Amino acid sequence: MGWLESIRAGLGKQFETQPVTIEPLDIRVYNSLGTVVYAIAETHQPAASTSAPRMIYTTYVMVHECGEWRIAHIHASAMPLETAGQFAARLRHGQGPLH
Repeated sequence: MGWLESIRAGLGKQFETQPVTIEPLDIRVYNSLGTVVYAIAETHQPAASTSAPRMIYTTYVMVHECGEWRIAHIHASAMPLETAGQFAARLRHGQGPLH
């Protein structure tokens, strides 16, 4: 099994045991010759409505090789509660969450 299939299988297993709705709140795209970085602030809301949503910051790095785009790197980490609160306040006030 390749690394991409391994990632898919792991995410499938995780979401099967703990379903979650993922909503992107802010997407930033940075590109240069042959490389694109997507920086995405997301909420992850567990299907169990009693659970609080988590704010996650995810980056996806894509590279262009041999005429095709491929995923070179994925990283996701939970936002600290203080940062998530500041992010939400900026969203409410229309100030642009990542700036």
